[in-house]
Order: sequence, then C-alpha cells, then structure tokens
Amino acid sequence: MSLTFEEARDEIMDQFTTVWEAGDNAIMGVSVRIKYEGIEFKGTAVEPFTNSAWCRISIQHSGGGESLAGALGTHTYERVGVVYVQVFMPKKYRYTDGMAKLERLAMLARDAFEGQKTSGGVWFRQCRITEAGVDEGPWNQFNVMAEFVYDEVK
Repeated sequence: MSLTFEEARDEIMDQFTTVWEAGDNAIMGVSVRIKYEGIEFKGTAVEPFTNSAWCRISIQHSGGGESLAGALGTHTYERVGVVYVQVFMPKKYRYTDGMAKLERLAMLARDAFEGQKTSGGVWFRQCRITEAGVDEGPWNQFNVMAEFVYDEVK
C-alpha cells in the first residue's frame, strides 16, 4: 500500500481518536479533550483547564529511505517518524486517584498504537510511556511515544 504524507497523518490521528474516544469516558466519567497539532481543541470552546484531564497529540516525521526504481519507474520511499501523546491531569486530584487515572489514560493512548496497523498501511512499533516528573505547574503529565513507518510510492 502507498500513502501520501497527508493521508498517513490522517490515519495516525484517526487511529488515536477512535481508541481514545472509545475508552476515555470509562476512565474519567466524561470525554477527555484532545488538542490536535495545528488546530483548536475538538469539541466545545476551550475554557481554562483547571478541572479536567486533557491530551495533546503531535506527529514528527524523521526521514526514511528509498528503494530502487520499479519496472514502471516508480520509487518506494519508506517514511518514518514518531507520534507523541502528552496526557495531563490536574494536580488537585487526590494523588492516588489522579495518578491512577492518569496512568490509565496513558495506557489507553499507548494501546491506540501498540501492535497496531492502520487500514492504509501505517505500522506502529516501540510504543512506550514515560512519566514527565514533577513540575511547579498545575499538572501531572505522562508522555506516550510510538514510532511509525509507512511506504509512499512516487
């Protein structure tokens, strides 16, 4: 299969959104907002984030390789990159409850990619969760990273 840059980006976002929206409500009791790279938050207007969890997803392509030309003069380019999901939970939640929910949201984000392949041929690998650590701001944060690869034929 062959995807363009834009098609691959759409498939990665759709893969995440489908899994996230199927599971976030079970964890938090409400839908958790998603901040997509380059666009406003999905759903209602954004109010200051003081009471609810939220996440941000971004995609970074990082290169790839080229094969020899095919019989028709086409080239297959392997495109690779990383998708990042940052998950935030207000620190004002009780530590045990808030951190447990934050961990479950991070696992949900990881599960959107781990062992998965989109219908168009984006493969995910090396999925991992990392704790961001303590900061002075109002949020606890976990980061999820997954490498991806797909082919583009030109």
